[in-house]
Amino acid sequence: MHFKKWLSVTAKKPNVFISLGRLPRCSAHVLEPLRCTQPTRYFHLNSRQYSFFQVTRWTNINIHLSLPAQQCTRTFCSSPIVSASSSTINSVTKGPPTDATLSVFTDNAKHAVPQTNTEAALQQGLDEIANPGNGIASTAPLLFPDFPTIQAAEQTIQKLHDVTGLPWWATITLCAVSLRLFLILPLSVYALHNAEKLNRLQPEIVEISKRLKKEVSMAMHQFKWNEKKAKDEYIKNMKRLLRDLHIRDNCHPLKTTASFWLQFPLWISISYSLRNMTSRAINPALDHHEEFKALTDQGTLWFSDLTMVDSTWILPVLMGFVTLFNIEMTHLKIAEETKYRQRLTLFLRCLALLFIPISSTMPSAMVFYWVNSGFLAAGQNILHDHLRFRRLVGLGPSQTESSSPVKALLIRAKQKYFER
Repeated sequence: MHFKKWLSVTAKKPNVFISLGRLPRCSAHVLEPLRCTQPTRYFHLNSRQYSFFQVTRWTNINIHLSLPAQQCTRTFCSSPIVSASSSTINSVTKGPPTDATLSVFTDNAKHAVPQTNTEAALQQGLDEIANPGNGIASTAPLLFPDFPTIQAAEQTIQKLHDVTGLPWWATITLCAVSLRLFLILPLSVYALHNAEKLNRLQPEIVEISKRLKKEVSMAMHQFKWNEKKAKDEYIKNMKRLLRDLHIRDNCHPLKTTASFWLQFPLWISISYSLRNMTSRAINPALDHHEEFKALTDQGTLWFSDLTMVDSTWILPVLMGFVTLFNIEMTHLKIAEETKYRQRLTLFLRCLALLFIPISSTMPSAMVFYWVNSGFLAAGQNILHDHLRFRRLVGLGPSQTESSSPVKALLIRAKQKYFER
């Protein structure tokens, strides 16, 4: 493998790019485009910030030390490089690249680098990166590792991986499926039952409201209440009567949102735990590194390294698509749209599109879990409208139910978006 070095010598703010990896044979490109690329993770070493980038287009291992151009030399050498997977130094050899592709960016050095010692400083930096006990705190800071739910999620996923013996990508998928099947789906059915009870109460609530208005009107004339007093009495008594109805039929409105209030903290906890697991996998200085280091090579398809971002953007785009799909499915079930619902739907659509660039900066393990969770949520929403499923779980008729819910969904979409 050829080793190229470009040096522009000065005493301030060196930028170091290191790329190494398993790359297909292709024409070599200058490493400059990395300046505009988002890093996948960071760590600090000796007052400098190091950032890892994923590289997919370069065949040669390049180190680029770029500074204000006072001098410029271009040389070929056979110097050691860093292996990101093992944090050891390997000698550069001739031939095609064979290892996983990464890039390291060093910027904002607080200490001046003498012009005569540029190469020595560069080699010293490489030696420090290769030695995990020499000042590297973390390749990516852990997010609330001691928080109970995040810690429990991390331990559960690790236990699932150890018990099943599945590769990490399959473990993440199994985790998402298990949560959806055994926890979220039953809760969503419970929420639908609660919503049906609330709907059955509506005629009774309307009748109670009419009767209460008459009583308040009579009391207003009898006790000489003003309008504000009458309104306050109506609201106070209506709340009391509604509370009595909800207790009688065991259908408090908050129970309808039980699925959401469980899903959201679970989603956050699992996402944070996966991010912490990828940080442990790439940094030998962190606890449990050995348990999670297989995340670097137990991905699948185009994202074989689950600790890296998806440079192809396929996973982020899938994440945005499935989120938008779920939003539109919910939107199509709404019979009458209010201005509030229209604005909320527009906001959620923008949020779904915003997820795409956000996901492009996250480790593939996190985004892969999000994609799995999103597609499972879409399947759950379709299942809720399936006639046989609704009867199986004891749900009554609904306006959106169908024996072919996907076909019915497409018809509603055509009518709403194309036949206005």
